Amino acid sequence: MRKMTGTGVPNVLLIDGTDEHVNGGVYYRDLDGLYVALADAIAARVTSLTPGELRFLRKRMNWTQEQLGSLGDKSGQVAAMWEKGTRPVPVAESKLLRLSWLSRRSKRHVAAAVLAMEAGDSHFEPCAYVLRHVEGEGWREDIAAAQAMANAQATARTEEAIANAMNGAARHYTHEMSAITIVCAVQVIAADVAPQRKLFT
Repeated sequence: MRKMTGTGVPNVLLIDGTDEHVNGGVYYRDLDGLYVALADAIAARVTSLTPGELRFLRKRMNWTQEQLGSLGDKSGQVAAMWEKGTRPVPVAESKLLRLSWLSRRSKRHVAAAVLAMEAGDSHFEPCAYVLRHVEGEGWREDIAAAQAMANAQATARTEEAIANAMNGAARHYTHEMSAITIVCAVQVIAADVAPQRKLFT
């Protein structure tokens, strides 16, 4: 698995489809197809768009920042602030951009995407995009690998937080109070981590 750089989206991992040059550079097979597959994956998520994802999708649409801003009756300068991260990326404009990409690619996916967006929670954290190159088929998102990675990360965070809660409880409370504190901490942690397992449509 190789981390892809240069897209502005920091969490892109690739399986197969890459070769290393002797000078240390990386060759990506079917780079255009890779970009399209990544845009499809970003558009299909129910998470809020990050500034990098917003910029990547806008560029794939060949839109200017003025066109992006016009989705919410805003200026190109405001859209530039979204992309820089100096202003939060609005949920409504994120959804409209995603639907614009999906309708351009395949109108039959739009209805399913709308339902997924309505059911999804816009406060979920972004997750990794895992793309696999299959000979004769091109680049495809490997959702199973991305889900497994998200689950492993959520489990690791849960175990670390529980261990920290147990250590803190042992230092600050009596034995009877420690058990109550740990149970409450575990419930809060579980509620916080559970959404990580539902990042995909």
